[in-house]
Amino acid sequence: MTLRPVVLIALLTLAGCGQNVSVWSPRTWFGAGEMPEDTQVAPDESQDPRPLVRSVTSASIEQANGGVIVRATGLPPTQGWWQVDLMPLPIENGELVLEFRTFAPLDAAAQGTPRSREVTAAYTISRFTLEREGINRVVIKGETNSKVLRP
Repeated sequence: MTLRPVVLIALLTLAGCGQNVSVWSPRTWFGAGEMPEDTQVAPDESQDPRPLVRSVTSASIEQANGGVIVRATGLPPTQGWWQVDLMPLPIENGELVLEFRTFAPLDAAAQGTPRSREVTAAYTISRFTLEREGINRVVIKGETNSKVLRP
């Protein structure tokens, strides 16, 4: 008779392990089953070691499914610049500023022709973000100039 309660407890424990949200599952004991919160940290200029691209040569906004795509082309001083990104700053008064950042070459690099030095980056903005933040102006910022676009 003492074997029945042990078997019943073992079966209940085993059955609880098969469900993702069961209180019987050992994976959820002591808060281990809680889902982490999604948090976003606003990029800070001091946290990104990449310099701004020397000049922004062209920029465009293209309509996409569910938002827009911002494309920018920049011209660094030499060939070999890498990891190119448009990094957003906090939105203020409906203006989104995207800093055009890239790493310098690791070794000495040839200057080359302007066409051979061009770098291009893109940034997507969802329709939800455009409407929620009231974005009516996008600025792509380089070291010596910037381009202003309207979505």
